[in-house]
Amino acid sequence: MARIALDARPITKSARTGVENVGAQFVQLVLQVPKKHAWYLYFIERPSIPLPTSIHWRTYRGPGWLRFVMPFWLWRDRADLVHFYLSYVPPLVRWTNAKTVVTVCDVMWLDDLTFIDPPSRKFILKSVLPSLQKRTDYFIAISEATKADLMTKLGIPSERISVVLPYINEQR
Repeated sequence: MARIALDARPITKSARTGVENVGAQFVQLVLQVPKKHAWYLYFIERPSIPLPTSIHWRTYRGPGWLRFVMPFWLWRDRADLVHFYLSYVPPLVRWTNAKTVVTVCDVMWLDDLTFIDPPSRKFILKSVLPSLQKRTDYFIAISEATKADLMTKLGIPSERISVVLPYINEQR
């Protein structure tokens, strides 16, 4: 039984971005198979949906959530694997034993960074790209096009990428 942690913030939001919808879908699918592994869900807001009693969860609302608090929880919970729905892996995660999986919706922003403001561009070039290239063990791409972009634009080998198509939630 693996100890798997998830950045589960999207399921607590009522209004989500496209990337957050993909993250929420992933968490909702996991909630259907909770007994197969030990699941650890990490939130900023307390979840309003009922969680199975077998799910471990933590909340923290404050500074440094992604960069400091979540890596500490991964270490404390002895996570074997962690999934991020955003294309960013905090540096301190590498100090834990957790393998990292990131779901990537697209990397089209790499085609032209000039439309991004300079502070954000600096963050992308100094933090986001290195986290994707060096701190991610495995990638989930939401399309064949995204997989191809990860391979050509970031040099990620195809063996480290699986394509998993998002599903349509007909209840929404």
